[in-house]
Amino acid sequence: MTKVFIYVLKDPESIEVCYVGKTSQPKTRLFHHISISKLQRNPREIWIHNLVSKNTLPVMEIIEECNQNDSRERECFWIDHFKQAGEIFNSRDEAWVERREGNLFRLDIMVTDNHEAALRQAKQNTGLTMSDLIRRALDKWLKEVEDDYRTKNRI
Repeated sequence: MTKVFIYVLKDPESIEVCYVGKTSQPKTRLFHHISISKLQRNPREIWIHNLVSKNTLPVMEIIEECNQNDSRERECFWIDHFKQAGEIFNSRDEAWVERREGNLFRLDIMVTDNHEAALRQAKQNTGLTMSDLIRRALDKWLKEVEDDYRTKNRI
């Protein structure tokens, strides 16, 4: 079974936890965070981009090792834990698309204990409804599929 690492990204100056994530390849994941930060699509990317522009990087710390089956639950546990301790960039109610082997994609929706609470929290965090979040994730996925198709077929 694949080992998954739950990690935090900390501000290098304050050492405060700013983000919780999971990965099977910590070094690659940190590099990915840094490389996509130039897009500045969300507060996490803006924060990392600002650090990079000051010639510094977020500090990655592994806080737990678990198996693939438990990784989502453990990541959610740590997101909730650090949200109680202070403000982090994670939203407990997120919709996003992950690329998988063979161009398979999966839409994940993290929800809290009940649907109404999830909708309220999502709207509070982003100003968007869950439907809008899902629509954005699907739009992003479709753009990636279209870009991949154009690249493969040289269109």
